Amino acid sequence: MTSSISSSDPRAPEAGAAWNAARLRRWVATFAAVFGGGIVVLYATLILIDPFDSGRFPSLGLRGVSDRNLRTSHVSRGRDPQFDSAIFGNSTGQAIDPAILSARTGLRFTQLTFTQAGPREVLSVLGWFVAHHRSVGAVVLVADDLWCSGDAKMPQRYPFPGWLYGGDFEYLAHVLNWKSLDRVIWRLQLALGRRKPNDQVGFFGYFEQHFYYASPTIPPDLTPAEANADFVWIDRLRQTLADFAPDGTLSQASLVVVAPPVYVDYLPPEGSRRAGRVARCKAALAAVAARTARGALVDRRIDTPDVRSEDNFFDRIHYRPPLARSIEDAIVATLAGDVPGRTHDALKQ
Repeated sequence: MTSSISSSDPRAPEAGAAWNAARLRRWVATFAAVFGGGIVVLYATLILIDPFDSGRFPSLGLRGVSDRNLRTSHVSRGRDPQFDSAIFGNSTGQAIDPAILSARTGLRFTQLTFTQAGPREVLSVLGWFVAHHRSVGAVVLVADDLWCSGDAKMPQRYPFPGWLYGGDFEYLAHVLNWKSLDRVIWRLQLALGRRKPNDQVGFFGYFEQHFYYASPTIPPDLTPAEANADFVWIDRLRQTLADFAPDGTLSQASLVVVAPPVYVDYLPPEGSRRAGRVARCKAALAAVAARTARGALVDRRIDTPDVRSEDNFFDRIHYRPPLARSIEDAIVATLAGDVPGRTHDALKQ
């Protein structure tokens, strides 16, 4: 006896729907397996090749990076064990040569500044550097007027990959992106000798790059509320340093804070609220620095003959090599302990 299900059988559509549903489930399962497997392979590749040389997980052991983006290449530079000291800040610190400081102090300096960096970004890089060194010789912090801000929510002036300098879970949540994959290729090319490695000393003086900045406008005076606001970023600097005190990483380190020079017309008018705030800001920075071994403020944000000469500046806030060499002299003197009153100003004779 035979039986069949005809097209008129009411069970036929149900069987067809069940068969289609089963096909869909198999397709979804296959897609999920392939997609999930692809993600696992990509993550495994990123961990093994370590595109930013972060040293977070066991990897293939490739050395160095070939990356001209300072916001990402400082991850490698900041954990390099050949250095025990570093320069931090934005472009107003880029003219300070770490090789000169190393030769004259006996410490081993690298340059960890980058353009358009605000206090939040600088503190991220500073924390990364200190966390990856058992002991630190000196921290040179070039602090412009942004450090005097009372705005705790100061917006970033340029995108910054803070996740690169954060915890492992934050890193894993963000590392799967096109920039990481680009740097995987660059790092493989570096390993094969097809790309040149970064200079880990990291000196990128803008006068050597033939790059000129747009001269900033002179800022207006502050409102009473702005003038009397807390120094939130100096407080966070103090906390960052305190976070590393228990393990002794910074027990013998010197913090030298540099208030960089600006052209005379960029200085706040004497007696203005801005001038008063800048003076209190520099005093607060000096107090933080003075709590470290041989730490002090190198105050160049003052009216001197040097800042009245246009020949010493590219624009109002970026100074030329003669002033950079003079700042290096002051840093060296500070680290040598030649700091009367714990505030060194080599321009004042």
